[in-house]
Amino acid sequence: MSSHISNRDFISVTVFIFGFLASFATAQLLKAQYLDPLPGPNRCKLPYYEGEDHIYLFDGCHTVEGNKILRLTISTGALEFVANLTGQAAMINIIGDGFGNMYHFTTQEVYKFDPVTKISTFLVRLPAYIIEGVALNDHDGDGNSIYVTDGDRQLYWLDVVTGESAVVTTFPQEIYDAAASRVGNKVYIFDSGQSVLNRKSLELDLETFRVMQVGPPTLPIFHTRPSSAYDGNKFIYILGGYRPSYGTDPVYTTGIFQFDTVTFENRYIPVEHLPLGDANFFMSAPATVFVPRLNRIYCFGGYVWIDWGIPPLDTVFFIDLTPLDA
Repeated sequence: MSSHISNRDFISVTVFIFGFLASFATAQLLKAQYLDPLPGPNRCKLPYYEGEDHIYLFDGCHTVEGNKILRLTISTGALEFVANLTGQAAMINIIGDGFGNMYHFTTQEVYKFDPVTKISTFLVRLPAYIIEGVALNDHDGDGNSIYVTDGDRQLYWLDVVTGESAVVTTFPQEIYDAAASRVGNKVYIFDSGQSVLNRKSLELDLETFRVMQVGPPTLPIFHTRPSSAYDGNKFIYILGGYRPSYGTDPVYTTGIFQFDTVTFENRYIPVEHLPLGDANFFMSAPATVFVPRLNRIYCFGGYVWIDWGIPPLDTVFFIDLTPLDA
């Protein structure tokens, strides 16, 4: 076999290497910057950004002990207790309405939290027993009706005033331990499915309830609990929720994946100083929420996989995305 390389091949390889190094160098500008920790290790925080200077943190651990609401003041970094939750909180994301209220869930009930009075009011029972799910606002955001997945393949519509409910669509795979971000009337769901090992995003249209796979099959196999945050413009950022040994392509766990909601392409971006320590990966990713005015993703808790166990984290940190604009 000849060991010679043509000038054209040499130029192509050189351009590829320099392009890869330039992309990698840019990506390496991202790093985790830490704030004061949570009161204790917690793998299941549910954050909600109220649009100004506060992020509310709801517990979702299905236990009586994990039943608190905390609040982070972004400008000062101070974390304070706000109120207790009622019942065993479910791992269903928090949603809000146009009046400043927040909706949180137990495994069987829906509550409305008023941040002014700091009181949660029972609204309605869920149509199914749900431990893990994705909740979505209705079209007009008045809070009268919501959508919630059941931890399997069904999406329910639920009227929180009358208690009426109905199955509005069925997914082609299980939706459990999923991350989801809403972009207009589309929802992008990141979950491998318990049996199909899907490596694409699922797109749910909230007007037609059509569900379809989008993008190339190059995402990791999100089979534990990833988290996602939409930047309000074009990109969704997905953190954790996959093993490095899953999938046929090299998969790295010390960073985030950037998903383009226009082209459906994705890319991996390394992030320095993530709270992995000696761990291999995030078994349950830190909960994430995007703060547009600062161009930051704020991250809370989660837990990691180490050979001897899965210790929960008490870390609070943010990732500044500004270097990606350079």
